[in-house]
Amino acid sequence: MQPTSLSNEQRLWWVIVFGYTGIIPVLAWLTRMTPLCLPGFIDLNADLAALVHGALPGLIGVYWLRIAPQAVTKILWVWVIAELLRLPDGPGVLPIGLRLVFMGWLLVVIMRTPSRASPAGTRFVRPLLAVSLLGLAAAGIIDAVGSALHDPGGRNQGLVIGLIASLPAALSLLLTDHRVLTRWLGTPAGLLVAGAAGLRLGAPYDMQWLAAAALAWLFGFLLTAAAPWGQRTDSR
Repeated sequence: MQPTSLSNEQRLWWVIVFGYTGIIPVLAWLTRMTPLCLPGFIDLNADLAALVHGALPGLIGVYWLRIAPQAVTKILWVWVIAELLRLPDGPGVLPIGLRLVFMGWLLVVIMRTPSRASPAGTRFVRPLLAVSLLGLAAAGIIDAVGSALHDPGGRNQGLVIGLIASLPAALSLLLTDHRVLTRWLGTPAGLLVAGAAGLRLGAPYDMQWLAAAALAWLFGFLLTAAAPWGQRTDSR
């Protein structure tokens, strides 16, 4: 979210990734409560797993899109194919394999980016994102093994590891874009997302509250996607 200008193509990727992140809880709720049945969203924590194993790597890709647009754009197509394959078929060898290819490829691009091109010139961003991607890749493998063995404990372990692996990425955002993040949290979009997260964690088994959380999360991310904070400048 480092304030900078975005090209039309970069803005499109911003909308795609943030829009997908926003719709995940809605798809999970519809799978549980309506005839719509998406195998990738049947489990109780399927929305959290999809956010951690699917959306978060995509968000890291969009974060780095401003730094290496040509290289990251090619990689994001791999991410799109992986997520599209996972929606109708659930966890499988091909979606998991493509996710790992995406994270590995993105890791190489990030580490090959010159330090002077890193956001805000900080030297800590690249290693933090590398740690996150490696952790998310390990978490994705554990989740895939747990799914293949029908082991809920293994899948939960993969989810916990993925949540822990997200912390370095969050720290890199705070180091580089804390002002932008603070402003975003004060907007309707940020308040909707924060409120939705609180509802999801506070009432994980209440379908009515989960519906409210899913809608708030969706509208929060749609508002963010419609007016990307990444386009703002530091001029005040």
